Amino acid sequence: MVEPSLSLAGVQMRNRVIVAAGCHGADGDIIVDTSRADVAAITTKTITAQAVEDVRPCFSKVEGGFLNCVFGTTLPAEQWFERELPRARDAGIPIIASVAGVSPDEAADLAARAVDAGATMIEMPTVCPHMGEILEAMFPGLTMPPPEVHDVAPYVAILQAVKQAVDVPVVAKFSALFHADVVKWATAVEAAGADAIACADAFGPVIGIDIETGEPLLGGPRGAGGLTGPALKPIALRMILEMAQHVSIPLIGVGGIRKAEDAIEYFMAGASYVGVVTAGHLDGAD
Repeated sequence: MVEPSLSLAGVQMRNRVIVAAGCHGADGDIIVDTSRADVAAITTKTITAQAVEDVRPCFSKVEGGFLNCVFGTTLPAEQWFERELPRARDAGIPIIASVAGVSPDEAADLAARAVDAGATMIEMPTVCPHMGEILEAMFPGLTMPPPEVHDVAPYVAILQAVKQAVDVPVVAKFSALFHADVVKWATAVEAAGADAIACADAFGPVIGIDIETGEPLLGGPRGAGGLTGPALKPIALRMILEMAQHVSIPLIGVGGIRKAEDAIEYFMAGASYVGVVTAGHLDGAD
């Protein structure tokens, strides 16, 4: 179904269903294949300056949800800019490049290069709840502080740098960790120039244990990961409802959408679009 004159921050959309960041945006060929499901737009896996291999296993289905330990793309940034994003343009729909930098300058550089390579929009994720523990184990001597979930200033600084570096819409993507302060974060990023907000990314850190082996369901030092899927929906839905009462920029509801009724709940709460990812991992792109 195509909705006439439908747009997200000025970008034309064929409908209201977006593929959120995940394995269906893993490279240019997969993006083109996924586009055949008639979605409105596709988000890439998060592009970072230094790609990091996933732990194994990195996914596990659990009752009510899905555990994952995936930080972002395992492909080098240069490959994204030289091959994957140009290839993704063959999908014929908007491509949202998810990029993450450790500093405002690095994030701005990645975003600008992504746009030059063909990205239609930029998405800026906030925090990955399990990243610090995994990276400290993978790189001895590395020390990472806990993810910042109360002070919005560092994220605003990165967002503003990205906005200055690109001339396409920029979407702020919130982690479910911000559920208690979501209005503060939403009003802050709107004031900083964000063109839309996607909510919510994984909740965590969380673990699951195989009682037959006594081992964690996920890889890594203690099997820590993030929770997505149906169990996340009540949290994300409430976050969308709260934000809709305080900001005027479009909201993209993400979390636990597996059927039309789930999307309708998000629309009723105030979302203009929905993002789907876990359902595609579990059930396939169709």
